[in-house]
Amino acid sequence: MTRPATKAPEPAAVSSAYIEELLSLAVSGLRPMFRPESQLFCHRRRLSRGKLVNDGLSPRYTIMSLLGLVRREASGHPVPIDIPAVLRGLLASTDWMRNLGDVGLLLWLCGEVAPESVLDARCGWTFGMS
Repeated sequence: MTRPATKAPEPAAVSSAYIEELLSLAVSGLRPMFRPESQLFCHRRRLSRGKLVNDGLSPRYTIMSLLGLVRREASGHPVPIDIPAVLRGLLASTDWMRNLGDVGLLLWLCGEVAPESVLDARCGWTFGMS
């Protein structure tokens, strides 16, 4: 006996206003995670003694956040971070790169923000990463 084929349910319609609300919430949540003095986003944000506190700094999370902010800005919305300035900081010192994933993310960001900086990004790299 075979079962009759069932059709997957249609996804619920999500309004563009709801999506916009979620995107605005995401961007506003990034603001307190950015450390202007280092031009990096924190590694994580956690609750400590009833307050949200930032732990560590993460160039990798910074790049991932910037990639999202680039898309947000390209869609005509203002973003609270000076993306080119943060990219310049990431390129100024590449000693934070630990693996090819870091290299790939940085190249992706360069391609999105400043393709001319791709050559700057590879200066000083050693590809003996394990």
